[in-house]
Amino acid sequence: MEKISIILKKSKALTCPKCGQGAMFNGIVSLKNSCPNCSFIYKIGNKGWTGPALINSTATVVLVLFSTLVGLLVLRGNYAKFVVAGAILLGISLNFLLYRYAHSFWIYLLYFSKMDKV
Repeated sequence: MEKISIILKKSKALTCPKCGQGAMFNGIVSLKNSCPNCSFIYKIGNKGWTGPALINSTATVVLVLFSTLVGLLVLRGNYAKFVVAGAILLGISLNFLLYRYAHSFWIYLLYFSKMDKV
């Protein structure tokens, strides 16, 4: 569990897991092929998107469900339509906001899990 918290902290920087310097992304959503400093390869091929997609979707669903339940419990009654509309907007926004961090977390997770086997 301690290792996951370390991976979470380091992956927030969106930098290379090997050298800690090179940026992972070109712009907002375009993942670079490799680190410009140490040439560590970020892209795993066609299968490299499923892990980040699962992390992103799970985090989004959990946060949206929690905020919707809290909103419905606090506001009640006539405001239910607004809570649901807000939840939909939150879900769409979170999907985009968490994309880079989910990808970074996945790359760090793979990097550190392979380091144990070396």
